[in-house]
Amino acid sequence: MKFLLKVILFLIIQILLWNLIPVFCLVEAISPTFGALQPGPGTVAVSPPVQICTAAPPSEQEACLNCLVNKKGSWTVFGCLPHDPSAFAAFILRFSLGIGGGIAFLASILGGFYLLTSAGNPGRINQGKKIIFYSGLGLLIIIFSIFILQLVGVQILGIPGFGK
Repeated sequence: MKFLLKVILFLIIQILLWNLIPVFCLVEAISPTFGALQPGPGTVAVSPPVQICTAAPPSEQEACLNCLVNKKGSWTVFGCLPHDPSAFAAFILRFSLGIGGGIAFLASILGGFYLLTSAGNPGRINQGKKIIFYSGLGLLIIIFSIFILQLVGVQILGIPGFGK
Protein backbone atom coordinates (compact mmCIF):
# COMPACT_ATOMS: atom_id res chain seq x y z
CA MET A 1 0.00 0.00 0.00
CA LYS A 2 2.87 2.37 0.81
CA PHE A 3 4.36 1.71 -2.62
CA LEU A 4 1.06 2.62 -4.27
CA LEU A 5 0.86 5.87 -2.31
CA LYS A 6 4.44 6.72 -3.30
CA VAL A 7 3.65 6.06 -6.96
CA ILE A 8 0.52 8.24 -6.81
CA LEU A 9 2.42 11.07 -5.08
CA PHE A 10 5.23 10.78 -7.64
CA LEU A 11 2.72 11.00 -10.51
CA ILE A 12 1.00 14.05 -8.98
CA ILE A 13 4.35 15.83 -8.60
CA GLN A 14 5.31 14.96 -12.18
CA ILE A 15 2.01 16.30 -13.52
CA LEU A 16 2.41 19.54 -11.57
CA LEU A 17 6.00 19.99 -12.73
CA TRP A 18 5.07 19.18 -16.31
CA ASN A 19 2.41 21.89 -16.23
CA LEU A 20 4.83 24.43 -14.73
CA ILE A 21 7.64 23.86 -17.26
CA PRO A 22 6.09 26.20 -19.89
CA VAL A 23 5.87 28.93 -17.25
CA PHE A 24 9.61 29.01 -16.74
CA CYS A 25 10.64 28.27 -20.33
CA LEU A 26 8.28 30.51 -22.31
CA VAL A 27 8.47 33.96 -20.79
CA GLU A 28 7.22 36.51 -23.25
CA ALA A 29 7.64 40.26 -23.56
CA ILE A 30 4.65 41.90 -25.24
CA SER A 31 4.95 45.17 -27.09
CA PRO A 32 2.26 47.89 -26.92
CA THR A 33 1.01 46.81 -30.34
CA PHE A 34 -1.45 44.03 -29.69
CA GLY A 35 0.09 40.64 -30.16
CA ALA A 36 3.59 41.59 -31.30
CA LEU A 37 6.37 40.02 -29.30
CA GLN A 38 9.80 41.39 -28.51
CA PRO A 39 11.99 38.69 -27.02
CA GLY A 40 14.31 40.09 -24.38
CA PRO A 41 17.50 38.63 -22.97
CA GLY A 42 16.91 35.16 -21.59
CA THR A 43 13.42 34.86 -23.10
CA VAL A 44 12.06 32.73 -25.88
CA ALA A 45 9.71 34.14 -28.50
CA VAL A 46 6.30 32.50 -28.34
CA SER A 47 3.03 32.87 -30.17
CA PRO A 48 1.11 36.15 -29.93
CA PRO A 49 -1.36 36.35 -27.03
CA VAL A 50 -4.30 35.87 -29.34
CA GLN A 51 -2.95 32.48 -30.45
CA ILE A 52 -2.01 31.47 -26.92
CA CYS A 53 -5.44 32.39 -25.58
CA THR A 54 -7.37 30.54 -28.29
CA ALA A 55 -6.09 27.32 -26.70
CA ALA A 56 -7.67 28.33 -23.37
CA PRO A 57 -11.28 27.35 -22.63
CA PRO A 58 -13.78 29.96 -23.87
CA SER A 59 -14.64 30.99 -20.31
CA GLU A 60 -10.97 31.83 -19.58
CA GLN A 61 -9.97 33.55 -22.84
CA GLU A 62 -10.74 37.07 -21.61
CA ALA A 63 -8.72 36.50 -18.43
CA CYS A 64 -5.88 35.09 -20.54
CA LEU A 65 -5.78 38.15 -22.80
CA ASN A 66 -5.96 40.47 -19.77
CA CYS A 67 -3.04 38.60 -18.18
CA LEU A 68 -0.79 38.70 -21.27
CA VAL A 69 -1.63 42.08 -22.80
CA ASN A 70 -1.44 44.03 -19.53
CA LYS A 71 1.87 42.31 -18.66
CA LYS A 72 0.49 41.03 -15.37
CA GLY A 73 2.00 37.58 -15.77
CA SER A 74 2.25 34.42 -17.83
CA TRP A 75 -0.79 32.33 -18.66
CA THR A 76 -0.53 28.73 -17.44
CA VAL A 77 -2.76 25.77 -16.78
CA PHE A 78 -3.33 27.22 -13.30
CA GLY A 79 -4.35 30.64 -14.61
CA CYS A 80 -2.36 33.87 -14.65
CA LEU A 81 0.99 33.36 -12.92
CA PRO A 82 2.04 36.86 -11.80
CA HIS A 83 5.51 38.32 -12.44
CA ASP A 84 5.40 40.56 -9.35
CA PRO A 85 7.28 38.78 -6.51
CA SER A 86 4.69 39.50 -3.81
CA ALA A 87 1.78 38.48 -6.05
CA PHE A 88 3.74 35.37 -7.09
CA ALA A 89 4.31 34.44 -3.43
CA ALA A 90 0.60 34.91 -2.70
CA PHE A 91 -0.29 32.75 -5.73
CA ILE A 92 2.06 29.95 -4.63
CA LEU A 93 0.76 30.19 -1.06
CA ARG A 94 -2.88 29.91 -2.15
CA PHE A 95 -2.04 27.05 -4.49
CA SER A 96 -0.04 25.10 -1.89
CA LEU A 97 -2.71 25.57 0.79
CA GLY A 98 -5.32 24.22 -1.61
CA ILE A 99 -3.15 21.22 -2.44
CA GLY A 100 -2.53 20.60 1.27
CA GLY A 101 -6.25 20.71 2.03
CA GLY A 102 -6.96 18.32 -0.82
CA ILE A 103 -4.32 15.88 0.41
CA ALA A 104 -5.76 16.03 3.94
CA PHE A 105 -9.22 15.30 2.54
CA LEU A 106 -7.96 12.34 0.51
CA ALA A 107 -6.04 11.01 3.53
CA SER A 108 -9.19 11.09 5.65
CA ILE A 109 -11.02 9.15 2.93
CA LEU A 110 -8.18 6.61 2.94
CA GLY A 111 -8.45 6.31 6.74
CA GLY A 112 -12.19 5.73 6.42
CA PHE A 113 -11.51 3.06 3.82
CA TYR A 114 -9.13 1.33 6.24
CA LEU A 115 -11.79 1.43 8.96
CA LEU A 116 -14.48 0.06 6.66
CA THR A 117 -12.33 -2.76 5.32
CA SER A 118 -10.65 -3.72 8.62
CA ALA A 119 -12.91 -6.75 9.20
CA GLY A 120 -12.26 -6.51 12.93
CA ASN A 121 -8.47 -6.46 12.58
CA PRO A 122 -7.31 -4.22 15.47
CA GLY A 123 -4.10 -3.19 13.70
CA ARG A 124 -6.01 -2.02 10.63
CA ILE A 125 -8.60 -0.21 12.80
CA ASN A 126 -5.85 1.65 14.67
CA GLN A 127 -4.11 2.49 11.39
CA GLY A 128 -7.36 3.94 9.99
CA LYS A 129 -7.95 5.95 13.18
CA LYS A 130 -4.40 7.34 13.07
CA ILE A 131 -4.74 8.37 9.43
CA ILE A 132 -8.03 10.16 10.09
CA PHE A 133 -6.65 11.83 13.24
CA TYR A 134 -3.45 13.06 11.59
CA SER A 135 -5.21 14.23 8.44
CA GLY A 136 -7.59 16.26 10.62
CA LEU A 137 -4.61 17.60 12.56
CA GLY A 138 -2.91 18.55 9.28
CA LEU A 139 -6.07 20.34 8.16
CA LEU A 140 -6.18 22.28 11.43
CA ILE A 141 -2.52 23.26 10.97
CA ILE A 142 -3.32 24.52 7.46
CA ILE A 143 -6.29 26.55 8.74
CA PHE A 144 -4.28 28.04 11.61
CA SER A 145 -1.35 28.83 9.30
CA ILE A 146 -3.71 30.91 7.16
CA PHE A 147 -4.93 32.70 10.28
CA ILE A 148 -1.38 33.33 11.56
CA LEU A 149 -0.22 34.59 8.16
CA GLN A 150 -3.20 36.93 8.00
CA LEU A 151 -2.63 38.21 11.53
CA VAL A 152 1.15 38.56 11.52
CA GLY A 153 1.89 39.12 7.84
CA VAL A 154 -0.94 41.41 6.84
CA GLN A 155 -2.24 43.15 9.95
CA ILE A 156 0.99 43.52 11.97
CA LEU A 157 3.82 43.65 9.38
CA GLY A 158 1.72 44.95 6.47
CA ILE A 159 3.28 42.64 3.84
CA PRO A 160 1.90 43.68 0.45
CA GLY A 161 0.19 41.11 -1.75
CA PHE A 162 -1.20 38.89 1.00
CA GLY A 163 -4.22 41.04 1.81
CA LYS A 164 -7.76 40.37 0.72
